[in-house]
Amino acid sequence: WVSNVRGAHERGESWLTPARIEELDALGFRWRLRPRRKSWEERSEELRAYCAAKQDGDTCHVPVGHPTGLDRWAKNQKAQYRAFREEKASTMTKERAKILEEIGLFEKEKNPISNPSKNLSSLGKRVSWEDRLAALVNYQQEFGNCNVPTGQGALGQWVKNQRYTYKKGKLSEKRVKALEGMGFKWESTKKLTKNKET
Repeated sequence: WVSNVRGAHERGESWLTPARIEELDALGFRWRLRPRRKSWEERSEELRAYCAAKQDGDTCHVPVGHPTGLDRWAKNQKAQYRAFREEKASTMTKERAKILEEIGLFEKEKNPISNPSKNLSSLGKRVSWEDRLAALVNYQQEFGNCNVPTGQGALGQWVKNQRYTYKKGKLSEKRVKALEGMGFKWESTKKLTKNKET
């Protein structure tokens, strides 16, 4: 019966009159067992309002323990965003990512979206060798070397592929010179470390 009453209230059925609703309210009747889950759009607007009120720079950080659970939602969006950038299964879309970028949720990510290797506009399209080289230049400027870990998404995989193609003798001289000109090592750091130990 209780479940039927809740369903009727939700659907606005006529047999549940305003008088009956008042009687149930007076008894402390709970119309919902759990609060309605907010939509993605409602949460993103909540985040936008929170970040606008904070105004402490370009980034938006929601502290752990936020009373509405916005911190957990934001943390989940960051995880979905990273998975999306790495072309893994994700609920993130280009449109949602752009909204959250505008709000400032990702500004402090280790590899921000401005990194060409992670640019959303390139997802779903083949990225040129030159674009990957530009991403490697950015990586080198940030970390001081070209030793991108394989687990570093598309750029790490690209670096691994360049080493493999070079060892097979199939990398053009022009590309070899471009990579060597920036200090690219043809052996991964793991192999270099092992060789020094033996």
